[in-house]
Amino acid sequence: MFRSRTLVALATLSLALGIGSSPAQAQGGQGRKVANASKMARAAFESLSDDDVVEVGGKPMTKKQVMAQAKALRDARAPIATEADELENERASFSKKQKAALDTENAAVLVKMGEIRKAGGQQEVRKAGKEAQDSAPAPTTGMTMLVAPAPAPAAATPALSGMLGQLKPGSAVILFGSNFGTLEGEVRMYGTFPNGFIKLSVDSWGNGGIGVFVPADIKGVLDQQVTLKIVTKAGASSNYKTAPFTAARELRKMKMGEFAKRECRDAALSVDACTTTGQTGCSSSVCGDHSVPIFPGAAASTDRWSVTLKNTWTFDHHGYSGGTYFSPGPQEWVNPVVLLETYAMGNEKPKFRNLSTPTAPSFEVEWLAPSLWADTYKLDVYVVGPAGTSHI
Repeated sequence: MFRSRTLVALATLSLALGIGSSPAQAQGGQGRKVANASKMARAAFESLSDDDVVEVGGKPMTKKQVMAQAKALRDARAPIATEADELENERASFSKKQKAALDTENAAVLVKMGEIRKAGGQQEVRKAGKEAQDSAPAPTTGMTMLVAPAPAPAAATPALSGMLGQLKPGSAVILFGSNFGTLEGEVRMYGTFPNGFIKLSVDSWGNGGIGVFVPADIKGVLDQQVTLKIVTKAGASSNYKTAPFTAARELRKMKMGEFAKRECRDAALSVDACTTTGQTGCSSSVCGDHSVPIFPGAAASTDRWSVTLKNTWTFDHHGYSGGTYFSPGPQEWVNPVVLLETYAMGNEKPKFRNLSTPTAPSFEVEWLAPSLWADTYKLDVYVVGPAGTSHI
């Protein structure tokens, strides 16, 4: 994670100074108690003995402990986002789910095909028919189809009457009808494709039914109504059959520049930076950083990120984390007791609001940065839509 993750490690900071040592342990039998240490100048504080005991957030600590923990906070300056890009893991998970769903749909088609065969009598097995009779996920080959007891008359016109399965990249489909002949011809799917139509991959061909697979590599097209036509080996064309086609889906992570509304809000005294994937170590959609290196001072505002998606793309999910870190400027001389008390009091993490609808991802991050501290956050926005098409 980014800087806040480093600070989590510092939570041992005696639980932000809350657990600490007992007065006796802090003094170790040595040193003296110092009142109002937070009001001391830095030089005066540093002149104290290491064993002198001061109060930090109501808890006793030796000067040595204060200096060590203040140094730890000052050293926690990791880049805002150094973790590896999670996009590949997200895509792998998405692809696995998509494949599982497709395998289930294909298996159901093959199971139904087996039922039809049992009721139909004669059959023709062209490729490993035993696998096609099982109810396991669809193999790439092995579908068998019903055939008429005798070849259809040459003059008969092929008729396409029905379909089992769903038209989507990689799906198994059965086309029913009559007079297709016993020699393999073509199955064409017409729509808004580069060449006007796509030839479906024939697995099995029979006079009364044809088993096909939709090519798995179809990209760059939207969901649409398509028409199917069968062309026999003899060149005869069947009637057209209309059916819905569902485009392959892909997962994307948005970048900051893709949001139509981009607000990395600044405020008086603040230093604001919002970066995106590939910038200064940021691997997220947005990496926000708001600091106030002026003492005394404070600043607050709200960042906003929103967009309306197109081409049936939809908001899928988001990832968010926010935190604080010490952001010293020229005033790093601040008394370490003041530094630790400020942290112990709890720097408020930026508040996140997800205002998204399915077609319009929208987010707000309300931040408040006090002197020498910064509010940071990491926002990942994932959208899903037809592979190879634009989402904005």
